[in-house]
Amino acid sequence: LGALKEEGAPIEALYREWEAIPEAVEGLKSAVEGWKALAASTDKAYEHVSAEDRERVKKECSDAMDWAKGVVLFKMKDHDKTRPYEFSSEVVRQRRADLDAVGGGVMNAPKPKPPTPPPKEEKAQGEGAKEKAQGE
Repeated sequence: LGALKEEGAPIEALYREWEAIPEAVEGLKSAVEGWKALAASTDKAYEHVSAEDRERVKKECSDAMDWAKGVVLFKMKDHDKTRPYEFSSEVVRQRRADLDAVGGGVMNAPKPKPPTPPPKEEKAQGEGAKEKAQGE
């Protein structure tokens, strides 16, 4: 029984991984749609994000989907299912994490604080005059 499990374990792992890749791609697709929607949002919470940064998020989303379609899905279709696939579900999940890092870093950046007004010179000059008067 041990020898049979030893021989069957890699096949079972291969099957599980083969089943996990489409789920991971769906997760990536969901993340792409979410970040694209935020990049296109006119919500006040994101009005501080520049058009350039929004375009960067959209480009990253587009690149991630192109990668998923070209590298993962099309190659999977023609892959011999008896050997491990070169792109694991973990690779797809990592691509999603990279996308989340870029999208989150840009879209969730805090609003810049409003500029503080410079100190009034009149007060500083007025205090200097008081000190001068006290010194005399």
